[in-house]
Amino acid sequence: MDDGPERARELLASSGVRLHTLLARITLRADAADDLLQELFLKLSRSPGFMSATQPEAYAHRVAVRLAFDWRRAQRRERVVTLDGSDVAAGGRAPLASLAAREELDSVLAGMEALPTQAQQVLSMRFLEGQSYQAIADELGCTAHRARSICHKALTRLRQVVARTTADAPDGEPHDA
Repeated sequence: MDDGPERARELLASSGVRLHTLLARITLRADAADDLLQELFLKLSRSPGFMSATQPEAYAHRVAVRLAFDWRRAQRRERVVTLDGSDVAAGGRAPLASLAAREELDSVLAGMEALPTQAQQVLSMRFLEGQSYQAIADELGCTAHRARSICHKALTRLRQVVARTTADAPDGEPHDA
């Protein structure tokens, strides 16, 4: 009997809200997060790696981060502008400030796409989910000191990527790579 769908269902019952929030923060769209959560369930329920994973939540988190960044990469050419005020990054600010914040967030998330999977995972856990270094270490199976080191190196690399992208753009404005 195939336990994949049942194990995936149990994981999503316990961690689905966290994974959906993560997907929404990376994609900046709740509708995309809904679709990606369904895709995540399908991938997990069919994955032999998930079935043999000793830390199924960490495995699911890693797959969710990859799905979200793959989605962003595919959508890069199809930028959608919302006019109904449902912008995830808006936060009730003036339209110009909202636009600037959204572009800055897009620039950082685009920079994260260029990082290795582990760096994406650690940065998303620390800065998008607000997890402690100890919680990150538990999920990665290392010490809190090692998690802090990985996060620091990933953040340094992200700053370099974003700075290079900004410097390459005409007039210092960020562009899609």
